[in-house]
Amino acid sequence: GRVLLGVVMLVVAARSAAAQEAGDVGVTMGYPGALGVVWHVTDAVAVRPDIALTRSTSESTTSATGAFAGSGLSSTSTSDGWGTTVGVSVLVNVRTIERLRLYLAPRLAYARSTTDNETGLSGALTGFTAKTTGVLASGSFGSQYSLHDRFAVFGELGLQYTTQTTTSDFPGSSTEADGTTFGLRSAVGVTFYF
Repeated sequence: GRVLLGVVMLVVAARSAAAQEAGDVGVTMGYPGALGVVWHVTDAVAVRPDIALTRSTSESTTSATGAFAGSGLSSTSTSDGWGTTVGVSVLVNVRTIERLRLYLAPRLAYARSTTDNETGLSGALTGFTAKTTGVLASGSFGSQYSLHDRFAVFGELGLQYTTQTTTSDFPGSSTEADGTTFGLRSAVGVTFYF
């Protein structure tokens, strides 16, 4: 009986000590809003795919009275859209200090959004659809602290480059605009390990 109990305790202790080592898998939740999965391929390298969904709606009305022979005039603008971003990060361990893990995190992501818009004067609204696609590439320095063998918090800060194309389809015509941005990228979140 004592031998069996000793073996069980050794297995449990070994599993606890192996937290965040090769083969460990966890679920991440971060801000800006993203849900992901992290898999520690080796003790030094982990892969973290993630996905983010956004929903946006807006409505505005501008009114002018007495503009045309005392009659009122109003302009309405509404939009309704969805956006999706799918990315993957590679976490390369730089140093581990007890429960603190320092790492580098290159990331590549693809973003797509569609917005339906209506705008114009009352009774004469014009509708158009805007579609935006983009590629995001970033490199960050991160740190993760394990509060428990199965729970950790992390933060990342780095630079991000984004290139995107927006196509607006109007009745009988369409326009296309390309753009790039370069700036800081930051993220914070939590990880729950299985």
